[in-house]
Order: sequence, then C-alpha cells, then structure tokens
Amino acid sequence: MQVIKTFTELMGLNLPSSDKANLMTHLTEVTDGDLNELEKSWDEIGITLILFDESDTNQDLHDMDEQAKYLIDFVTVHPEYVLLIGSMVIALGVLNDQGSGCYLAGHSTSQLHPIQTLLAHVDS
Repeated sequence: MQVIKTFTELMGLNLPSSDKANLMTHLTEVTDGDLNELEKSWDEIGITLILFDESDTNQDLHDMDEQAKYLIDFVTVHPEYVLLIGSMVIALGVLNDQGSGCYLAGHSTSQLHPIQTLLAHVDS
C-alpha cells in the first residue's frame, strides 16, 4: 500500500506503466492535462492518494495508522465519485470546503474490503 501525500511522491509511483498512465491522465483531467497546475493544487490544497497494491490484505489495512484508516473509511462511505479506469477503480472523497481530498485506488480484482465496497458504487 502506498500513501502519497506530495506531488513528488505521486510522480515516483511504483506502478506498471499503463496503470500509471491511466491514473495520471485521470488526475490531470481537472487541470486540462497540465502537470504544473496539478503539482500546485496537490501541494497547496492537500491531496492524498492511497494506492492499494495487489499484494495488500485486509490485515494490512487493520495494521495501518489511524489517519490512513480514517481516510479510507471516509472515502469508502462518502465518495464524490467512483470510476473504473483501465484495470483500476478510483474514488475521491472531498474532506473540506477548501477542496482537500483523498483518492483511493486499487486494482478492480482486489479482494480488499474498501475496493469491493467501492466497486458496488461505480458510476455508470
């Protein structure tokens, strides 16, 4: 599981190239593909991406710190949207009026409880 809190960490994501390309395309939609604008908003507003790896288990979730558990629970219960992008599911939860948010993403084949819950809410 990767918890990404900075733009630098986002750019260094450990993902297969096609998954990373799909994810970055989705994340830059709001900035019309402009990585500089994405970096500015990521760092100024406060955005987090929790990326579930294929090897993660529900026990790994149980062992996470309380802040990460809170974010996962919040996005799972209150997603703004849930989409399938390539082989992954992604959801966004907006945390406050300033636009801070958390994305959850993982492979749609994952048996993790949050991923299974989000798959039931995929927007058509």
